[in-house]
Amino acid sequence: MEAFKRRRYDIASMAHERNQAVMVKLQLETELRLSNEHLASARSERDEARTALVRVQHDVENLMATNQRLVEEAAVAEAEARGTPAGTKPGSRQVPGERPWKS
Repeated sequence: MEAFKRRRYDIASMAHERNQAVMVKLQLETELRLSNEHLASARSERDEARTALVRVQHDVENLMATNQRLVEEAAVAEAEARGTPAGTKPGSRQVPGERPWKS
């Protein structure tokens, strides 16, 4: 009878250990799934940020080109307002009566 009780205790103990191992395994699988979801989300956010950065870089390039064009147009308009022929570069050190520098 004593051996039977000991055997039942051993079986119950092994079943308890197995149940604990299964619970730990399920917990680890859940943590892994959540980590993978978090990683996927972080990668998606990174890709969206990268796309936004490229868009901003293009916008900056377009703004710089527009700014350059406006500066050139302003220089031409200023030259025309002074009566300087088109295609000449107005100089800030230009002395009245001096011939303008040609590009």
